[in-house]
Amino acid sequence: MNPTVEAAFRALDGEEASWCLLRGEDDLDAPKDVDLLVRRRELDRVRSVLRPLGFVQLPSRGHGPHAFFLAYDATSDRWIKLDAVTALCFGRDFGLRTGVEEELLARRRRDGALALLDRDDAFWALLLHCLLDKGAIDPRHGATLVRLAGEGGGDGPLGRLVESACPPGWTAGRIVEVAGREDWPALVKLAPLLEARWPRRAPARSPARQRASRLANRLERPGLSVALLAPDGAGKSTLAASLAESFYLPVRTVYMGLDQRPAGGRSGGGRVPGLGLARRLLTVWGRYLGARAHTARGGLVVFDRYTYDSALPPRQPPTPARRLRRWLIAHACPAPDLVLVLDAPGEVLHARKPEHPLAELEEQRRHYRRLGEGLDRAVVVDASREADEVRREVESLIWEALAARIARG
Repeated sequence: MNPTVEAAFRALDGEEASWCLLRGEDDLDAPKDVDLLVRRRELDRVRSVLRPLGFVQLPSRGHGPHAFFLAYDATSDRWIKLDAVTALCFGRDFGLRTGVEEELLARRRRDGALALLDRDDAFWALLLHCLLDKGAIDPRHGATLVRLAGEGGGDGPLGRLVESACPPGWTAGRIVEVAGREDWPALVKLAPLLEARWPRRAPARSPARQRASRLANRLERPGLSVALLAPDGAGKSTLAASLAESFYLPVRTVYMGLDQRPAGGRSGGGRVPGLGLARRLLTVWGRYLGARAHTARGGLVVFDRYTYDSALPPRQPPTPARRLRRWLIAHACPAPDLVLVLDAPGEVLHARKPEHPLAELEEQRRHYRRLGEGLDRAVVVDASREADEVRREVESLIWEALAARIARG
């Protein structure tokens, strides 16, 4: 079992919280989404138990009785989401209620650190999830359903509820028998009939209210912006690309370096004084505003370089006008939420970028370290290590910053 998940389970037991795993006990070595049933009145206790383990509750408006807790386990390089369900419901908009949560928790069984549903309850919970939530039997669930069909007796609270919803010609016992011989098409055809006869229903929400809930949840999700600063050869672009593949949130990479070109491809302003600077500032702000729109939707923006690069000493002594221009660009945009300065010895940078002189790379390194020392929310990261090791540390740093923002509300 993944150590972070096991620690969460043991912490819940240590606080005597009532919980059990709904499904997926065979996937806990490499978990992604872990579905738990918990008592509604104990949700605050669950939240306080999970927080010291690195789990943060995500906004979940529009997701009915689901509370989501997310953590990043750097050791296994895995994002883990605990989905704490306080009411077992199925179907569209969680409209098919069961009302059997207390009975399921009372009938749970133990297997080491695991609290599991009774085998009969586990069969029905998984089958109803497949039929009423997904509309299909996932092959990875099929073998589990066959095994549970042979172990359950069909007399539990979920089995009785299904019995009451069966159309003529069907019974809970027949469903168990059909599942045992893997006749999934027959059960998929049965699903809408069960749904139509389901005895416990939540009041239907209007489409407008559903859309409003989804929009509110999207706006409540906090995003984050991160700037990567580093000399040539430190691995900024490689790191940005790997974060886009591995981070939990949708990632957008935005280049903010000095050699960017405004629309039309021209960087200068011709003979009109100040026009080149105006174009540069418009380009910078256009990219910044696009990045802000992404974070406002709950995404992560990775700035490959930032306007801060203009604060670095230029290769040639600047004129007063150029010095003012560089100062204006360096201070053009608000600070990102987190600044990461990738640092490595000049020898390492030169081995990666031999086209640049060693002395020049070492000088860049000193300037970037000095720049980072003067910035708020800046962290120096050892970039001399393997790229995957660097990414794991960076991913942890970003998650810590994001988790703190979520916790602040």
